[in-house]
Amino acid sequence: MGVPMDDLTLYVFTHYERFLTPVEREAHFGMGLFFSGGPDGPEPKSLASTAQSAEVRELAALGNEEFRRRVVERVLREHSGEVVLNHCPKCGGLCRTPRARQCWRCGHDWHEARSAEPGVAADPGRV
Repeated sequence: MGVPMDDLTLYVFTHYERFLTPVEREAHFGMGLFFSGGPDGPEPKSLASTAQSAEVRELAALGNEEFRRRVVERVLREHSGEVVLNHCPKCGGLCRTPRARQCWRCGHDWHEARSAEPGVAADPGRV
């Protein structure tokens, strides 16, 4: 069982995974646990903790929570001009996606009006 991700961490890892370094990516995908025989029975290990790369093993040694925190801080620092943190204009909560126009927390909807004039059909390309 993994450590739950907070909203910001989940947002960055979901929408901005492309900014992870190759080493971070290998560690991230190798953090899942499996059990291996140990002197006192099965011991939890991760693929990242047994990786050939010393850098990946070092990241795995941080543990899920600290690893994720460091990655999120680095991505936000190094890619601040490219990462869009989409906050609800009403409650300030972080939206689910960078392009969301409805808040999953408070329900506020800020989509543009589909038509400015009564009787004019909405844009057929927009659903």
